[in-house]
Amino acid sequence: PSPEADTSHPTTSSIPLPSIPTAPILLAQEEEIVRLKERVQVLEDREGVTAKQSGDDAPIKGRQLLKGSVMTQRM
Repeated sequence: PSPEADTSHPTTSSIPLPSIPTAPILLAQEEEIVRLKERVQVLEDREGVTAKQSGDDAPIKGRQLLKGSVMTQRM
């Protein structure tokens, strides 16, 4: 048997959780999700401009860095 089964103290799964209202937490999380989605959209828009200029259907992040380092080395 596991050591937890032999102990006389309660395990974390048997300790009752305090009752706390979740509405404020959910609202804060929802607001954070909205902000993150907006940030993702901004970043995707930037990448979209780069992809259109280079003619790529789906830009590969590592590839752009490689191009930049190659261009830097040539200059």
